[in-house]
Amino acid sequence: MIKQKIKHILESVLGKGHDKNHGDIWFNCPYCHHPKPKLSVNIINQKWQCWVCGKKGRKLVNILKSLQASYQKIKDLTKLVGEVDQFHVDKQPTFIALPLEYIPILEGNMKSPDFRNAVNYLKSRGISKYDILRYSIGYCESGEYGGMIIIPSFDSSGELNYFTARSFYDTNFKHKNPKVSKDIIGYDLLVNWTEPINIVEGPFDIINQKWQCWVCGKKGRKLVNILKSLQASYQKIKDLTKLVGEVDQFQVDKQPAFIALPLEYIPILEGNMKSPDFRNAVKYLKSRGISKYDILRYSIGYCESGEYGGMIIIPSFDSSGELNYFTARSFYDTNFKHKNPKVSKDIIGYDLLVNWTEPINIVEGPFDALTVGENAIPLFGKMIQKTLRYKILQNRVKRVNLLLDSDARAKSLEHAEFLMNNNIEVHMVDMQDSDPSDLGRSKVLELISKSSKLTFGKLMEYKLYAKA
Repeated sequence: MIKQKIKHILESVLGKGHDKNHGDIWFNCPYCHHPKPKLSVNIINQKWQCWVCGKKGRKLVNILKSLQASYQKIKDLTKLVGEVDQFHVDKQPTFIALPLEYIPILEGNMKSPDFRNAVNYLKSRGISKYDILRYSIGYCESGEYGGMIIIPSFDSSGELNYFTARSFYDTNFKHKNPKVSKDIIGYDLLVNWTEPINIVEGPFDIINQKWQCWVCGKKGRKLVNILKSLQASYQKIKDLTKLVGEVDQFQVDKQPAFIALPLEYIPILEGNMKSPDFRNAVKYLKSRGISKYDILRYSIGYCESGEYGGMIIIPSFDSSGELNYFTARSFYDTNFKHKNPKVSKDIIGYDLLVNWTEPINIVEGPFDALTVGENAIPLFGKMIQKTLRYKILQNRVKRVNLLLDSDARAKSLEHAEFLMNNNIEVHMVDMQDSDPSDLGRSKVLELISKSSKLTFGKLMEYKLYAKA
């Protein structure tokens, strides 16, 4: 509003202005009278300059004075500029930290009464496991914030800028917030500034799906019910249901199936060099560009007999070092090249080797992961499973490189959209109609380094092209 008033005063003296980026307005220069707008005026920092005659200054009011504008206009502009200047005072932010007693809900002790009451309270507010993860919700059992839910807020760089505390017991003091400035952007880390933003009053207003009119009393617990009651189009209801479903899917807890390496598994580095199977296994690995370092790093082995006889075995371990999957690939030319265990693929491939603070590379198969090397996670298919999505959000991964072949382009776009909607930088690496294992490590790393950040505009372009 203030900026519009400043612009109005300037236009009353200089004529029609043309808005540009970052507070710049371009006018026809009153000093050299060039036919095109060459006088650049910035109403934020007050600098102005004509890019033809070179006339310039550091105060907007000097333009009016030099052109002998009325006293009233000069007075009004001086007042308005003073109101703009107050927003440019740099303040030293007050130090803020989460309470020492803060415990993430997902790390709480299930036997603790406080933990159970905290979880019950969150459930009563319609908060899902996904919300708990996304907003890093925790609680305190003791200290200044004992018996309270803690919801941290992080700025765009991932630094804590505020937190709110809400009692999960029925007490007279329901809220207790830190004594620091509220002049921050709540949950800035999760905001996509290229999309419309929703401004609400409190932290719980953001998280759940509850809705209510405070005049007529109409209310509900599901967003989709609003659309249904207003007879919205089927497509809109379907789209909303899908988006809400992406939230709900994180609430499914599955009991993992038991898995073990084949009894006949032999680590390559312990193989019998006189064995034909050993020599053929090593020969096959060399043909795929697998080094001795890779063999050691990924605990690659083989089987000479049994169900997986004549096959390379590549185990996958979770973050605690427990086996969570393995793949088997024949090193002989047979009709059955692959044979994998009949357990869920909803795991994180090679989780033990992933550094979540660095960009991660998502590939299709195990040999693609071995080729890429650092921070490569195979999907063992084309879908990003729920557990991997959960871990990416939990660890606040900054960047994901998608290295999937052209056959998986449609799925790649779905993955990219999900990640971008959660403010994760996505690079769709052009694999030139090949798999990473076909291109080799140096070429793949070169393609990753040359890849660019995927924008929502480019994503829509890819989607249209995929449908054509």
